[in-house]
Amino acid sequence: MFDLAVQLGLARHFFDGDIEAAWNHQLAPIGLTVDELRRHPEGIRRPVQQRPRKYQDQTEGGVRGFATPTRRIEFYSERLHLHGYPAVPREIEPRRSVALDDAELERFPLTLTCAKSGYFCHSQHHALASLRRRLPEPLAHLHPTLAAARGIAPGDWFRIATRTGSVRFRASIDQAVQPDVVMASYGWWQACDDLGLPAVAITGADSSHYNGLVGAEQLDEVAGSIALRAFPCEISREAGTQGQGWQGFKAFRAQRVTVVPGEHPPEVVELALTAEDGSVLPDFHPGQYVPLALELPGVPGRLERSYSLIGPARLEGRTEYRIAVKRASGSAGVSQALHEIGDECRVWLQSPRGQFLLPRAGRAPVVLVAAGIGITPFLGLLETLAAEAPPEVPPITLYHCNRDAASRAFAPRIAELAPRIPGMQVIDVYSRTAGRLTAAAMAQHLIDAHARFYLCGPDAMLRSLTEGLVARGVHRFAIFRESFQGVAYVGPADEGTFRVRFERSGRELTWTGASGTLLQLGLDQGLELPSGCRVGQCESCLLRVRSGRVRHLAEVDLAEEGTCLGCLAIPCSDVVLDA
Repeated sequence: MFDLAVQLGLARHFFDGDIEAAWNHQLAPIGLTVDELRRHPEGIRRPVQQRPRKYQDQTEGGVRGFATPTRRIEFYSERLHLHGYPAVPREIEPRRSVALDDAELERFPLTLTCAKSGYFCHSQHHALASLRRRLPEPLAHLHPTLAAARGIAPGDWFRIATRTGSVRFRASIDQAVQPDVVMASYGWWQACDDLGLPAVAITGADSSHYNGLVGAEQLDEVAGSIALRAFPCEISREAGTQGQGWQGFKAFRAQRVTVVPGEHPPEVVELALTAEDGSVLPDFHPGQYVPLALELPGVPGRLERSYSLIGPARLEGRTEYRIAVKRASGSAGVSQALHEIGDECRVWLQSPRGQFLLPRAGRAPVVLVAAGIGITPFLGLLETLAAEAPPEVPPITLYHCNRDAASRAFAPRIAELAPRIPGMQVIDVYSRTAGRLTAAAMAQHLIDAHARFYLCGPDAMLRSLTEGLVARGVHRFAIFRESFQGVAYVGPADEGTFRVRFERSGRELTWTGASGTLLQLGLDQGLELPSGCRVGQCESCLLRVRSGRVRHLAEVDLAEEGTCLGCLAIPCSDVVLDA
């Protein structure tokens, strides 16, 4: 750009073509130069001084004021008036200022807008797994009334059309969006191999690129900007998409699956889940799970737990999901009840979800570590790879950890799948004879090749393996974990009574120590709040705290300040939540 400026005769505006001079100009206010930074590749810290009310400073001409002709806050702009623009802001319906004619407003009755994501820097960083797992696919937010009117359910692919083009997004249902507004995400949706997410097309029928929806025929007359925040549009459910999502819990029938002898140890049962309304079910990503609820005699309400989905992630005309349930010793909850259902029973399911997404392509080796029933999310990946036979399957090493050979779940199925997946190796680890798996047992060539490690099992094992791998030189961003145990609470609930206001729902509730978490408080009082794993991993219950203080009952790692996980948080004062 600097070279072009020089050729156009603009050298004096571009530091005579010297880009380092430009950098030094930018660094001058903090007393640094480019040469100093080169001598300190580790970086240099400079304290940033924040000085409030700079407008009050005294200068030779009087009070400094603001950067306006009058040095005051201006409600009437003389400068705009002199250039022929309204001196006082006037209201114009955004869609009408963008539409070319009234016919366009009739054809596209909705308003398309966008907003910055808190996870990415503008359009960048969608390929980073630590960020992308929080927003795996392009989302557009719809009010429930609008979604119902267009036959769009949560998680459905739907199409947004404008005079400029048509692209597709996943539907997110949000009460906070106006009923005639569609709020879509934007950015470059590059491939994220670590999560098994392919690149999203920039153009064409499969595009989810926001820029394909807006045009530059009408510009803001003052700012000269494109109308990115208010463009006439219409929406429709994507034709030919598999299955339809649903909001909240939906009635299913759970039925025992007859398996070959030796497929499971006695404490594991495989269940097929079919919707009572007979509907075709949406596909999922390998590694995702479904929240399941069950009613038990004599127990108020429903008991809930989440189970990983097994079987191929994509299946034409899918009418069932499958899960495997292990009966914990001495348990009396959902897992125990599912073992005692007889041939079948009624359960309630939420749609597939979860951030433990597993890779289906890529060049980096993949290491899967499964402890006991922790094999289930990986089984979904193996079934998917064997069924789809993608061209670039990463080399996979599976460490299958069990007490002994008799306690292995899905051993015959894994033995059948492994030869169908090029480069796959299965290593059985039996704790009764060889001890528990440690990071020291991992092959060095995998670490040297920058393998990605996916761990599923008890939380203590995951922590130990993670720290051991980091000590051997594995970057933390290359380690992905899914715990199958509930969280260990760090202490009893606080004493006291606090008011909790769910702002968007317009409800104010009273919390006591017996109310449980903020999520449980809201659900018990009939509020529809997003939730998933209930152990602080999926972050689907993330809530923004408008005011007040909360604390978590277990350690959490949140990327956004001013938020909490409803499934783990309790109030420490009166609280206002954006929910």
